Amino acid sequence: MISCMLLFAACVTPVSSTRLNSAANGVSKALGTRATGLSSSNAANGLWTTLRNPFAPQTPDPSTIPIVVLPGFGNADVDYVTPLGQPEETGLLYALRRRGFSRVEVMPLARTDWLRVLGGVTDARFWKGTAPPEAAYGWYLRRAEQCITAAHEASGGERVLVLAHSAGGWLARALLADGEWESGNRASEMVRALVTLGAPHYPPPAGLPDMTRGALSFVADRYPGAHLADLGVRYVTVAGDAVVGEAERNLSEAGSELAGEVEAVLKRGAADVASEERRAKAARVAFNSYEMVCGEGGVSGDGVVPLQSAHLPGARQVTVADCLHSINEAGTAIPTDAWYGSESQMDKWLGIVLEEIAPPPRAFDDFAMPSFTWPTFSAQWPTGRSDNAIGDAVGRGTDVVG
Repeated sequence: MISCMLLFAACVTPVSSTRLNSAANGVSKALGTRATGLSSSNAANGLWTTLRNPFAPQTPDPSTIPIVVLPGFGNADVDYVTPLGQPEETGLLYALRRRGFSRVEVMPLARTDWLRVLGGVTDARFWKGTAPPEAAYGWYLRRAEQCITAAHEASGGERVLVLAHSAGGWLARALLADGEWESGNRASEMVRALVTLGAPHYPPPAGLPDMTRGALSFVADRYPGAHLADLGVRYVTVAGDAVVGEAERNLSEAGSELAGEVEAVLKRGAADVASEERRAKAARVAFNSYEMVCGEGGVSGDGVVPLQSAHLPGARQVTVADCLHSINEAGTAIPTDAWYGSESQMDKWLGIVLEEIAPPPRAFDDFAMPSFTWPTFSAQWPTGRSDNAIGDAVGRGTDVVG
């Protein structure tokens, strides 16, 4: 009765946040429930959303979601906290906490730890290019599992949101594997979602060197796409669309380019030319990187990983315009505020992640409804297409944001 009265009031009169807060408290007391970890405004907003559309998915409360950040190849944990010695306010960790995620941890990792990859040389499969991830990266996988398990336990059993940057993305897929961990834990009980940021998910084509010595091929073959989606693990792949690769120019072209730059200095000023030089360098670095990753240099990507390598079938795919790969401009030591974890880019994909991991809409049967016999009817689809054909034709698609 109380909820019905509130619903009627919400439908016919404007509701202030104060009155809605009071209503939320009243309903909570009446139902003998309470919302933990929510501010009063969040509780009010949640109630208003429920009253307006009780079947809509509810946005999860960030403060209840444990997050573990898995660093990319060559990165250290500090890169996500104080990138390139910049203030903490510029780091991914701080940006997440500013948005209400209070349980965020970066997997402890020193830059020198990556030398442990050389331990794979003792495995004959490493030399053959057919090594599984454990051969050279077993130390990373074990540490990642320990970090995720600790976050899960510290949160009181909440499943962890894994943010995996660059190579950390495919290494996270290697860790999830078939869902059964050697520790006895089930991945689906520990991880709610895997979000990869600029991860190269596919091995290079035949004829090009595989820098992972077979590990990436192993993951792509054994655990393709959103491999554990049926077990409740959500997958979101985020890719930057910022730089189109350009090949290095020959001497004649370089001479013409230099003459053009001299003229440009006179017309536009040195600052503009310096900016163009940085753009051209980024495009050349991107060409070489893309070619090593996917065999094509003249494609678009985040400056290191091409778009076509960063998305997985079955995952929620998010392509972010003008988003760069890492904390520095590729090929330089210049910090950038345009990478996945920066203030200017994070909100472009984070909201989609929250949407993806939101609890499912409440079932119609969850509400007490009077007995009613629905009328029967038959739908005639055009061109003889069946109901199932409509569903089969719907794919997940790609969210393109800018």
